[in-house]
Amino acid sequence: MKSLAPVLMGAVLALISFVPRAGATGMADMWLRFYDADQDDRITRKEYDDAMARLAERLGGAPRRSPAVGFTDVDADGDGVVTRQELDGYGREMMGRYLRKQFDHYDLDGNGRVTQQEVEEMRQRALSPAQRSRPGNKPPSIADFDMDGDGAVTFEEFRKRFPEVSRRAARPAGDGG
Repeated sequence: MKSLAPVLMGAVLALISFVPRAGATGMADMWLRFYDADQDDRITRKEYDDAMARLAERLGGAPRRSPAVGFTDVDADGDGVVTRQELDGYGREMMGRYLRKQFDHYDLDGNGRVTQQEVEEMRQRALSPAQRSRPGNKPPSIADFDMDGDGAVTFEEFRKRFPEVSRRAARPAGDGG
């Protein structure tokens, strides 16, 4: 039987990164709720292994080896305990990677600036005509991110504006709050 550790860790990583809007603090809270059995704001290796074993059992089988993937990535100082500070740091790192990937996806010419034309071109490539014409399926506006008004967005502008713009986008229609 193949080890489930990579699959389980992939599921957990997907869980902690499913809503980038939650940011580093949201990720830390999620990890602590899932792993921190004694609720002391620290996750020991044993707490982590026990939680992963419970998850594997729920999914129909325990991994043959300890699920080391993930814990050692987050345990920055290697002391066998993951603290909220380490979780926050890891969350910021993952958020930075996510934002860079999203930005680079739209920066078609690789010049470090995304224009509305590039956004529209990506929509043309990625969506069918039916998808593009659906009500509410409008492209992101460069104006939402363009802090200096030059008609293009740099990664720094994107990084700074992403949390606010994504919160607005997540609100239900008609919710002004």
